[in-house]
Amino acid sequence: DIMQPDFVERLRNEHLRENLRYVVLGMHCCGELSLRALEIFNAIGAEACFLVPCCFPSRASGIAPEVYDETNSQDLMYLRWAEHLRMAAAATADSHRGGND
Repeated sequence: DIMQPDFVERLRNEHLRENLRYVVLGMHCCGELSLRALEIFNAIGAEACFLVPCCFPSRASGIAPEVYDETNSQDLMYLRWAEHLRMAAAATADSHRGGND
C-alpha cells in the first residue's frame, strides 16, 4: 500500500540493497494519489515519473484550491489539476538536477 507511512522507506531500502533503477508509474491516480506518486518519485530518486490522473482531490481536502476557482466546469478543473501536477513535477525535476538551470 503506497499510502502506508513506511512505504517510501521500504522502497528506498530495496533500491539501495539491489542497486536498482526505478520509474514511477501512476495509472488511474484518484485524488491525492498523483501527489503521493510525485512524493515517491522525489524520495527514491527514480529515473522518471509517468502519471495518468483520473480525478482531482475534493474541494474539501484543501489541496490545490486554485483548481476550483470560480468554476464548476469539470473539464476546466481537470485541466487545472493537471497543470498543478505538471508544476509539482517540474519542481521535483529541478530538485533532482540540484536546483535551477
